[in-house]
Order: sequence, then structure tokens, then C-alpha cells
Amino acid sequence: TWHASLDSYRDQEQTRLRQLTIDGTGSSSAHDILIRAQLAETTKLRLHASGGVAGQSASSALRWDGQLTELSVTGNLPVHLQSPVALSVQKQSIMLGPTRLALSDGYLAIEQFQWTPKDWKTRGHFSGVAIHPSYRDASQQSAVHLGGRWNWASHTRLEGHLHIQREQGDWFLPGEIPQPFGLKTLQLKVDAQDNKLTGSVELSSETIGTIQTRATLPLHSTSDGWSISTTTPISGAIQTRITNLKWLDELLGESMNADGSLQIQADVHGTWKQPVFSGTATGQDLSLLHLDHGIDLQQGNLVAHFDDSNLIIDHLRFNSLL
Repeated sequence: TWHASLDSYRDQEQTRLRQLTIDGTGSSSAHDILIRAQLAETTKLRLHASGGVAGQSASSALRWDGQLTELSVTGNLPVHLQSPVALSVQKQSIMLGPTRLALSDGYLAIEQFQWTPKDWKTRGHFSGVAIHPSYRDASQQSAVHLGGRWNWASHTRLEGHLHIQREQGDWFLPGEIPQPFGLKTLQLKVDAQDNKLTGSVELSSETIGTIQTRATLPLHSTSDGWSISTTTPISGAIQTRITNLKWLDELLGESMNADGSLQIQADVHGTWKQPVFSGTATGQDLSLLHLDHGIDLQQGNLVAHFDDSNLIIDHLRFNSLL
């Protein structure tokens, strides 16, 4: 029987770990390990594993084989291992058997996970995972349930894909009277091929409108893994169509009202470290009412363009009723 503990761990003035205890019983060939950790104020981790160490020989390296019998994490995304899973760990490799986790009202299934310092593979899918808004007064009913799948492989190149989409649910905009976001479509697609990472996001909302983005980012390999090159050119585009601005009323306050439609088209270039945005913005039937200052602007039209940090208003016209 042995025991180890750590009160806290700080990194760059941030507490990464508040408390850690590790308990073990048995021999090197057959033992149980229990790990308990306090990661944040509301986030706790509990892990239990049983197995043994196989002796090192001329033909094989030192290896731990066993089962992960318990894994639970509390917090905003609670996690719970649904059944024991095979686990094999060597100095230069990790292999995890098929794993199913309960995750925030849904589940996540890891179909494959293999890792070595030179290459790794992972594949799986998930469904029903509830994502709640981050603001404090968010209702527990305000959740979007996501599903998706992934398949990644890394050797001399990184190849694979990730697809996440909304399955059901909605978010509510913050305010004294929360407004439903009216989500119809929410999806993210990421693909890696030929040393490039391409991604797209599509959002469609009854309350706000539509947002579509796409980007292509250069990848390069480092000693720590794959990362986005900060000096190679990037490319992308953003298309936004806000069908009406009434949803801003709750955010602006009781004495202000806004309305109208707004369209923004932008191209993205430059580098990951210094991206440059350029494009156009047009608005129709714009209105702004501010009772405290006697402002009532109606039937507004806007034509503007922008490049990097420069915004040029080509045309802006309102009819004032006061």
C-alpha cells in the first residue's frame, strides 16, 4: 500500500491543480490505483485502474496492462465511464480499447485510440452532448445538444476530419427577458489534407440570420506535434446576413431600440499571427431610437467597405422624425 498527495500546482500565476491524491494497493504484477483530483472549484476527477507491470526483456519493453474501471469528471461537461476498458501503456506507446463515456446528457464513443511519439490514430463519434451558455444567469433549459464524428491519423502528415452539428435544442440571448436564439442550423467541419487544415462554420438563426465562414490554414510539424504555421499565408471568407437588429434591444437597454438588416462580406488573408480582413458592409431599413437623447432615425441605408483596421463609410443616410 502506498499514498502520494499534492496540495496545489500553479503555472504562470494560475492554479492548474488544487489537490491531488494517489493511492495504490497490491504488487507490481497485480495492483489497483485510485487517483482523485480537484481541478477547479466545481471540477473534480476520479480515476480507478487495475492491472500489472510486465517485466522487461530483450524482446519487449516494460509494459503496463490492465483496465480503466472508473473515470468521472464533474463540472460544466460531466464525464462518466460507462464500462471498464482495456488500457496498455509503454514508454513509447499507449493503446486504449473501445470506450464509451456518458458526457453531458449524451455519450462519446472512442472506437480507436493508439499513440506513439511518431504517429497516432483516433476515431469515434458522439451524440446528445449538451452545451450550455457560459453566462451565469443562463437557464438550464438553454442548451444545444451536439453530435458528430471524427477520424484522425498522424504520421508524416496529419490527415482526417471532424464534423460537429446541432441535433436539437436552442440557446437564449442574455437579458431581463431572455430571447430564444431560434437555432435552425449549427455545424462545424474541419479537414486535414496535404499539410493544410480547412474548416467551415455554418449558423442559421430565426432571430439573427445566417453566418457562414470558411478558412484554409497551413500546418507544420513540430517536436510537440502539429500546429498552424504563423508565417505562411492563410485564406478565408465570412458571409453574414443579419435579417433584423431587434434582438439588440435587450442588450442596449429599455430606452433604445434598433432595427433593420445588415449584410457583411469579408475576405481573410495575411497570416495566422497577423490576419487581415477586407470586405463590404451594407444595411437596409435601418432605424435607431434613443428616447433619453431624443433620437429617432428611420429608413436608414448604409454602404461601407473596410480593409484591415480602416473602415470607410461610402454612404449613410437616415430620415429623422424628431
